[in-house]
Amino acid sequence: MELVIEFISRNKKVQQFEKCSGNPISIGRAYNNDIIIQDEHVCPQHAEIYQDESGELFLINNDSVNGIKDYKGKEIASRHPVKVGDIFQLGKQFIRILDTSSAVEPTKKLHLLESFSTKINHWYFSAVALLVFFAVNTAMTYFNTTSKIIWSQIFLDGFFGITAVIFISFLIGLFAKIFKKEVKLFTILNFVVFCVLSIELLQAIGAVLIFNWGQTSTLQFGDTLINLSLMLLFLWGTFYLASSMRYRTISIASASLVLLILGFQIISSIDTDEVVLYPQISPTVLPEYFLFAEPQSIDSYTENTDSLFSEAQKEAERRNAESEK
Repeated sequence: MELVIEFISRNKKVQQFEKCSGNPISIGRAYNNDIIIQDEHVCPQHAEIYQDESGELFLINNDSVNGIKDYKGKEIASRHPVKVGDIFQLGKQFIRILDTSSAVEPTKKLHLLESFSTKINHWYFSAVALLVFFAVNTAMTYFNTTSKIIWSQIFLDGFFGITAVIFISFLIGLFAKIFKKEVKLFTILNFVVFCVLSIELLQAIGAVLIFNWGQTSTLQFGDTLINLSLMLLFLWGTFYLASSMRYRTISIASASLVLLILGFQIISSIDTDEVVLYPQISPTVLPEYFLFAEPQSIDSYTENTDSLFSEAQKEAERRNAESEK
C-alpha cells in the first residue's frame, strides 16, 4: 500500500505532504510513526491506516485522547472506511488521504505578472526606488512649504516617508506570511513605492493645473476618479502579493472595497450644510515658468471677489433666518 498524506489548512490549502508505504501506516506524534504530526493534541500513537484483503482502506483510532473527526467536525468511529480524497482532523491538524494515482490540479501557466514580480525582487531595485521616492518627496515638500525653508526638517520628513513605506511593505509581507504566500519583500517594497510615487506625480500634475486654472469642478471630478483608480490598483496589488486568490477573485474583492469606500464618502456628504467658497487657493508654490494659462486680470479678480462676498452674505442671511425659526 502506497499513499500520499497531505497536510492542509482549514480552507484546504496544502501546506506540505508526505509519501509513505506499508500496511498499516501509523500516524502520531511519536518519532517511530510513518506519519509524524507535531501537535500536542495528537497522541504518540494516534491512528493507523489499514488496508484489508479486499483492498478497502480503513482509518483506525488507537483510543486517542481527542479522537478523530471528519472535515465537518463530526467524530468518526474507531474503524472508519476511507475513500481517496477524504479529509480528517487529528488534534488541530487536517490531513487528506490520497493514493499515488490521484489526479493533481492542472498546471498553471506562469503569467507575465508573476515573472515580472520575481525579477524585481532584488534589494538594489528597492534601494533605487527608495532614493527616487526620497528625492520626489523632498521636492514636493519644498514646493508645498509657504513658510521659511528649513532643509533639516524637509529631509526629516523625507525619512519619515521612507519609514512609512517600509512599514506598509512589512505589513503586507506579514499578511503574505499568514496566508502562506511566498513573501517577496523587495517586490512588495517596490510596489508600495510605485503607488506612492504615482500619487505624488499626480498631485504634482494637479498642482500645476490648479496653478493655471484654479480648483474647478472638472479638476475635482478628475482627482476623485484618479484617486479611486489608484486605490483600486493598490488593493489589487496588495491582494495579489499577500494572498493566493485568483485574478478574478482579486478584481472582485478590490472593486467591492473601492465601491464600499466610495459609498461611505457619498453617504457622509449627504445632508451636510457645508459652505464651499470658491476660488480655493492651493498652497503649492510654483515658479513662474509653470504658468501656461493667461493670468487673471485685476478687474476680473475684483469682480469675482465681489461676487464671492455677495454669495457669502446671502448664505449668512439664510442661516440667520433658519436659526431664528
